[in-house]
Amino acid sequence: MDYFKSRSLALPVQPMDVCALGNHAAVSLIDGRVALASIGELEEKPTIHLWQPHPEGTSCRTATFLDGETLVSGDARGQLRFSDLERSASGGSASGRPQGALFGGGSESESESESEDGSAPSDEDDEGPGKGLGGDGATCIARVDDAGRTFAVGFDDGRVEVYDRRAPARTPTSIFADQTDFVSGLEVANSGRELLASSGDGTLALFDLRKRSLAARSEDDADDEMLCVRSMKGGKKVVCGHQSGVLSIFSWGYWNDCSDRFPGHPGSVDAMAKVDEDTLLTGSSDGLIRIVSVQPNKAIGIVGEHLADNPIERLCLEPENRRVALSVSHDNVVKLWHVGELLEDDGDEDEGGEKGSGSDDGEGEGEGAPPARKKHKKGKGKKGGFKTQQQAQRSAFFSDL
Repeated sequence: MDYFKSRSLALPVQPMDVCALGNHAAVSLIDGRVALASIGELEEKPTIHLWQPHPEGTSCRTATFLDGETLVSGDARGQLRFSDLERSASGGSASGRPQGALFGGGSESESESESEDGSAPSDEDDEGPGKGLGGDGATCIARVDDAGRTFAVGFDDGRVEVYDRRAPARTPTSIFADQTDFVSGLEVANSGRELLASSGDGTLALFDLRKRSLAARSEDDADDEMLCVRSMKGGKKVVCGHQSGVLSIFSWGYWNDCSDRFPGHPGSVDAMAKVDEDTLLTGSSDGLIRIVSVQPNKAIGIVGEHLADNPIERLCLEPENRRVALSVSHDNVVKLWHVGELLEDDGDEDEGGEKGSGSDDGEGEGEGAPPARKKHKKGKGKKGGFKTQQQAQRSAFFSDL
């Protein structure tokens, strides 16, 4: 059951990733194409433009808007490509040839000297880091600065590369190889000066982008993959989602181990989207998108279900208006969730003040919750949510009988 209004964006093949900016969403597809769609609230049936930035048959795994005109995408072979949105969307993908500038091995002027249909040179002619230094696939991309001049890319082998679009040689300005398994998430901190990376090896790494070095790394936890990361509480806390269903909460500056743990998800926490400094949307392997408060740790409710018993692979919130969340699962659909009500409740919270917001120990289930949070209790998903560790343990016990 969906507790928030939603719309479905039907696609020709399975989506791998989704990002949004303003009234547009870009979807990475398993066949190497990218879909661009309008997500304005008045768009009942969004127009979808398709183009082929990556070789046909090579999965386009991830994409991110660098600005309102440019998209960078990465595929399973580690190739990174720029796409001019206006030119790529109008060019279409009927030819099946890659469209977009291959990032790596060439100057800006050379990239812009493509043919009129926007097709890039064949992959055999391209060399350099644009293919990934070890041939490992790209897993995630994050824009580092607000202007979109620099961006970071995570890879299957645990490597993180940082690129600067202004650099004459399209090679990484920084390369970090401090994690041993796939990079599952990237989060920019301190106005682009630092970068957080979660990994399948169970570690959280902090990179200093100015010094181009590893600043800190948490202890290994190979038995519990870390699948996503978000900075919260004005940068004072960092929340990571785990395969075990636990949310681990790190205090900034104390990276050896988490300072708080919030169990309760019945399956892995595969994706997270930040609503505000106190609230997250989490996507779990049971197909549900939940609303979670961070310190006080509390399950507020449920946004809805994307696809029963199938994981929420990707989840994002449109960053400008923050009224539409987008989710990706194992079907050929991107779901658009109208979650503006969450921000409206934040306005009520300001009127109610900050008293009783709870301490940092993660215990704050009862009277310490902010008054505005109570508005979510109007049938918005107590069923299927989670409240305390004891309730989660009881549910797990009975499910095994």
